[in-house]
Amino acid sequence: MTARYPLVLNATTIQEIQSTDTINLSLGTGLPLTTGVTGTLPVANGGTNLTSFTSGGAVYASSTSALTTGTLPVASGGTGQTSYTDGQLLIGNTSTTQLTKATLTAGSNITITNGGGSITIAATAGGVSTGKSIALSLIFGF
Repeated sequence: MTARYPLVLNATTIQEIQSTDTINLSLGTGLPLTTGVTGTLPVANGGTNLTSFTSGGAVYASSTSALTTGTLPVASGGTGQTSYTDGQLLIGNTSTTQLTKATLTAGSNITITNGGGSITIAATAGGVSTGKSIALSLIFGF
């Protein structure tokens, strides 16, 4: 048995269609996106207006009407960075309103050792007997 459905537009029955019929909708709801849309779906119609994405990249609004993919900038809640070396930290930079990659700098009687996922800070205090030191260690790991 073939099911029959009324095709309705503006509360007026236009015609009756059967479940075996093929129809093309130009205005309506339930438009199948896999067969009813060709090309790139624009943002105004609920799409991204993008045809490809960067692996590991984020999709974010770059303006009030455009989406972009890539490294998430600081203004959109990201770091703006894509790679790091051992011991690097992100430091706020008011002159650029960005995050700057930097490492700690050793000072007098201080040594800094940068490792994968760690930073070790050691201090040698004055007045300690020869051959003895006081070490302070901070480990940042995930």
